[in-house]
This record gives sequence, C-alpha cells and structure tokens, in this order.
Amino acid sequence: MSSEYNFEAQRSEVAFFMEKAFQISFVYFAGVAAFFALSKSDVMTSIVRATGLPLAGLAAVVILLLNLVYVTLACACLFAVLKRGLFILTHTSPTPGRQSARESIYWKWEEFVRDDEAMGAAEMRNFAWNIDNYYMVPLFSVIVVASIISAVIALSSNSAIIQGVAALLVISHVIPVFMLRQLAILDRRCRKILQDEKRH
Repeated sequence: MSSEYNFEAQRSEVAFFMEKAFQISFVYFAGVAAFFALSKSDVMTSIVRATGLPLAGLAAVVILLLNLVYVTLACACLFAVLKRGLFILTHTSPTPGRQSARESIYWKWEEFVRDDEAMGAAEMRNFAWNIDNYYMVPLFSVIVVASIISAVIALSSNSAIIQGVAALLVISHVIPVFMLRQLAILDRRCRKILQDEKRH
C-alpha cells in the first residue's frame, strides 16, 4: 500500500470511541444509582411535596431520559467506529501503481472481522464469532425493558406534566432507532466492499 495512506489516525479514533462506549456505560449506571439514592432522601421528598408530582412517575421519566441519552451516545460511538472502518475500506481500493488493497494490514483487519471464511468452522459463525461484541446486549435488553415499563408508568400517571414529558421522551427514541438502522446499513456496505474485492 502506498505510504501516503496512513490510517493511524483512524485507528486511534476507533480506540477512542470504543473507550467512550465503555465509559458511558459506567456513567449510565452511576446516574441510575445516584437518582435512586436521591429518591430516598429528604430532598426528593421535599421536591415531590412542593411540585405535587408523583414519585413513581418522576422516577419513570428520569429512567426514560437516562436510557435515551445512553442508547443515543452508545449508538453514536458504534457508528463512528463503523464509519472509520468504511473509510479504511473505501480508501484502500487498488488502483494502477498502488499495491493491492488486500495487502494493507488495515484492510486485512476489516476483512478478518467480517469475512465468513475467517470465521473458520461452522460452529464459529455468527453468534460465536461476534461474542466479544455482546457485552452490550444484556445492557441494551435491560434498557429496552426498563424503558417500556417506565413509559407505561409515566403515561398512566395522574400528572399531565409527567405524561407530556414521557410522551416527548418516547417519541425521541426514534433517534437511536434510526441510528441502529444506519449501523446495519454501514455494516452491509463494508461487507459488500469486501465481497466485491474478492470477485476481482
């Protein structure tokens, strides 16, 4: 590969966004723990009495907000990682006078991650091959369930304010849903580039 194509910056950025994906998980749990600790304090009792808002509805809205922020940030980090992978693949395409794209260590990594042949035996395909990426699956599952329960509690609250804020937060979940869809599209584009290169 030509020396003009040095993807060290992209590699560093990928490491940065992967680190942030881990860090926001800890911040999320800290935020949830802090709110529940606060909910049992005299301060929260005073707030509930002063505003007339039900504690259950208030807690549900806070959980919805934390879940929305976490999933949006996590998807943003994952999208940034995949986008840089796509950049590497699209800028290592072979042209006359340049070494084959498949000789690039960066290309080889992107291929290794996504290529069925690299997975080896059938028992390593799909689920087993990507097991290192599933650390977020339990967390995402808990968040989805918690968001659904929180939405039901908040929307069935006697407070119009709680209902309005909850409705707005529920609608805002379209943002991470859209981001998840774009993640799938990016992954398919990366795989298509690798398949097209193999045909040549």
